[in-house]
Amino acid sequence: MKQYRSTQGGYVLLYVLLTIVLIGLFIPPLMNAILTSNQQYKKTEEILQHEKLAEMGTVFFEKTVIDIIKNWTPSSEDVSKDPDYIKQYVLTYLEDELQKETFDSDFLNTSGYTIAITEIGLNNTSKTIAYRLTTTFNQREQKIFDQEMSIPNVNFISSE
Repeated sequence: MKQYRSTQGGYVLLYVLLTIVLIGLFIPPLMNAILTSNQQYKKTEEILQHEKLAEMGTVFFEKTVIDIIKNWTPSSEDVSKDPDYIKQYVLTYLEDELQKETFDSDFLNTSGYTIAITEIGLNNTSKTIAYRLTTTFNQREQKIFDQEMSIPNVNFISSE
């Protein structure tokens, strides 16, 4: 019987081991880059959701203020006074009505997000309303947005 002698010397084994080492060196940085970009995407998405929730809260609050002013029926002697007096009177009325509203609690609260108006303040000199919106997305961290709106113009003088 003849014996066969191999002349290969193990080069294929070296190629396989070298390939495994190279894959082991290049895969962890690629996985890190993929995971980091995914985390950045989630963080950006969360920031955008907070901004959208704050916009929803702003629209809600401003509509509430406009509705309060539209429902105000001044007396005829108040209408005959100058516009600055009317604006001051509207501010006083608005302050009373806003205190009656229940903005302390979350006005939009679901399992995924909440919007709450936590503070309201009227500035008599600049005729503006400052308020603070707090948003929570997926029960994680809260974002606070300080907003300000000007008092809408009120024209009660009718042309009869």
